[in-house]
Amino acid sequence: MIVPNRNPAPQRDAPQRDAPQRDAPQRAAPQRAAPRRVALLPLPAAACASGIFYSLRLLALAFFLLVFFLLAGCAKDDDAIVRLSSEQLEQSFASASASLRRENYKQAINSLSLIAHDHPYSALAPRAQLLLAYAYYKRGRKTEALVEAETFILAYPASPSLAYALYLKGLIYFQNIRHIERSQEDMVKARGAFEMLERRFPASAYAHDAKDKLNLIATQLVGHEIQNARFYLKHRRAMSAAEQLITMLSNYPNTLYTPEILYRLIEASLSLGLVEEALLWHDFLVLNFENSKWRSKGDKRLARSKANERIKVLIKIPDTDASPAALPPKRER
Repeated sequence: MIVPNRNPAPQRDAPQRDAPQRDAPQRAAPQRAAPRRVALLPLPAAACASGIFYSLRLLALAFFLLVFFLLAGCAKDDDAIVRLSSEQLEQSFASASASLRRENYKQAINSLSLIAHDHPYSALAPRAQLLLAYAYYKRGRKTEALVEAETFILAYPASPSLAYALYLKGLIYFQNIRHIERSQEDMVKARGAFEMLERRFPASAYAHDAKDKLNLIATQLVGHEIQNARFYLKHRRAMSAAEQLITMLSNYPNTLYTPEILYRLIEASLSLGLVEEALLWHDFLVLNFENSKWRSKGDKRLARSKANERIKVLIKIPDTDASPAALPPKRER
């Protein structure tokens, strides 16, 4: 007996491929809504104007506060300055001079600063300015001494004491020179001060010492430049070396390095194949520095030169009556 199933499972009909399909209603694809554009509302003109005026008010307030504090500081400085009468200034200057004689430079600086800085229009201000530079120099404060000396030079260009101010300025720069390999800025400034002193005050008590120091400065400058010439010759840059050596010889003809300059010119000329020029420089070397070691080096350099076959006549020592400044006679070839 077959018992019927009360909950029969629904049977799925297999899809019939060949069965006609019913036309199902076609649903339209949902369209996305376009993004909403929010229009920016223009700021009212009154609001812009109020912002600008507010910024201007802040700037004006900051400016007035700055001016107020500056004026307050100036007023405080003016109140701190002690105004002295002519008699008090003379007494202060006499006290400073006595301190200088006792080598009490600190006290002298205090008294002289009071006259030179706080009373710049007084009759004693120029003398106080110059003595203040001297006091700073003797105390070892060369930077302050240089400032005071340069201030005196600019403020009192027609003063009869200008010679000493120029000498002190050049002396400070000259003492800062340490070695020829270092910067030449101090050397050039010292030369400028001493040259102005020698040109404007040739009969002053400082002109002779300034001239001696100018010779030393020239020697230092040439020593610095000749190192560059040696470098050029070592690295086979004879043209650069020759140009630099000729410039040095024209600007500084009488230094301790002049014999070496002439010898280096012989080397540079031979390196460039200029035999005639090498012989000419050798003649100058023989005429002016006969007993120098550079003269013998020049002889040896010419002897081992590749152009030795072109040198038919050996270098002749000139007569003792020949003038050192005269040009040597031209050789016959």
